[in-house]
Amino acid sequence: VWFGSAQGLYKYFPKLDSVEVVKTSNEVLNTSFINCIYTDSTNNVWLGTKNAGVFVINPSGKVTNYSVNNGLANNYVKTIIEGKKGEIIVGTIDGLNLIKKENVTLIDLPKIQGISLTFTSSTSYKNQLIFGALNNQLYLLNKNTYEPLWMTQNNGFIYQRVWAAF
Repeated sequence: VWFGSAQGLYKYFPKLDSVEVVKTSNEVLNTSFINCIYTDSTNNVWLGTKNAGVFVINPSGKVTNYSVNNGLANNYVKTIIEGKKGEIIVGTIDGLNLIKKENVTLIDLPKIQGISLTFTSSTSYKNQLIFGALNNQLYLLNKNTYEPLWMTQNNGFIYQRVWAAF
């Protein structure tokens, strides 16, 4: 079991009933505030941070970092989920990004003019990826095409902030 903290990453070992600090080759990750953790279908561990973007630790321990320098919308990452196998969607405080074969692109979404898309949570249901955001935003993306469906007051969605989705 992985745990993120304001000072890096920890792992719980149930058989030993102990928690250990996870030290990697990346000193920035070792001291980062970790907001979210996601394990993908190939056992990569994705770590969203408060100010250093997203890190991925592959099963052999190699660490890769994606940040605004690679095209991430913002380094403050709030949610991570897998779309198609091997494709990761990262929700930041300024939008959604798709990481596909080490390339980072912004996912174009409809939005209210002048309102930023601060994503807070994600989950999947059947063939949909569901993303909650502040400022009256709820999005469903088709898992195969990433075509968005924007839930608004017209769809009966009237609350202004989504803090969690499950």
